[in-house]
Amino acid sequence: MTGLTIRSPGTTTTVRQSASDWLDLEGFRDLSMWIQVADVTSGAEVKLTLETAPMEDESLFQTLTMQPSGTVLSTRGVYFAASRANVSKVPLSKHLRWAVSSTLGGDWNLTFRLVVALNPVVREFRASRGSDLFAIPEGMSTAASDLAGAR
Repeated sequence: MTGLTIRSPGTTTTVRQSASDWLDLEGFRDLSMWIQVADVTSGAEVKLTLETAPMEDESLFQTLTMQPSGTVLSTRGVYFAASRANVSKVPLSKHLRWAVSSTLGGDWNLTFRLVVALNPVVREFRASRGSDLFAIPEGMSTAASDLAGAR
């Protein structure tokens, strides 16, 4: 498995994904995530959370409501978590990043990768690329259907 390895000295409690790697998820509402852990320090309580914000402003990021909440990565393996807009206190917003933390006082390390599946907001199916208009699912609003016919 190729993944990201984080090695943290005991003085660092949280490591966040750098801004250049944040995901821009405008137009999506639900998220399913698989976390594949290849290596984690034995005995470490390493927690992975996702943080979301409507714009690239550090002060606006909040922890995304996931089920199960705050996945603790204590052993190798695959973990699953999901966020659904209709039940989340903090739903998915435009920008998404991960944060890894530990309450362990000593050094810790984690090697992991994330696989994310997204559910789009239905109205976003009206997107176009160049002069090509993508198909609009049945049941969409009249305005969307009019847009499709206005090629």
